Amino acid sequence: MNVNERRLAILQLIKESTTPINGNQLAQQYDVSRQIIVSDIAQLRADNHPIKATKQGYIFQKIGEQGEKYKRTITVRHTSERMLEELKIIVENGAMIDNVSVNHPIYGKISVELMLRSVEECYDFSNDMEEDNGRMLAELTYGIHDHVISAKSEKILDNAVNELRQEGFMYEV
Repeated sequence: MNVNERRLAILQLIKESTTPINGNQLAQQYDVSRQIIVSDIAQLRADNHPIKATKQGYIFQKIGEQGEKYKRTITVRHTSERMLEELKIIVENGAMIDNVSVNHPIYGKISVELMLRSVEECYDFSNDMEEDNGRMLAELTYGIHDHVISAKSEKILDNAVNELRQEGFMYEV
């Protein structure tokens, strides 16, 4: 299989998958290094294929399929010890965590797509952070960060925000 055939196969696999596909799985499947997969994905993106990298793996993002219909940007503040609690509040209320971002004084806005929909995905994310000795992006900004959250209704977003406020997560000046 040459490079173009592999890229087309990867594209087809990601398009047809209903769950994110991990880069290490792709590397193993096509008997190449993880770095080759990263390069293949970069080229597919350059060819205007809407492939997104999430914490869980690569997904094919169809036009208009970015989280749920209703979106809200919220600003929160907490320590790393309370990260899982914050994430669970959002998803337990029926909302999805599309991303996390910080406004760094030097680098500007730094944003990472999360696409967390379930409590299980929140636990997986938290466990990955612990296993890799990862630090929250928000540590760059003293715990202050934004999330874009999305849901099927404004009511779901309201409920999530209200509970975050009750638990002291909302950063409102």
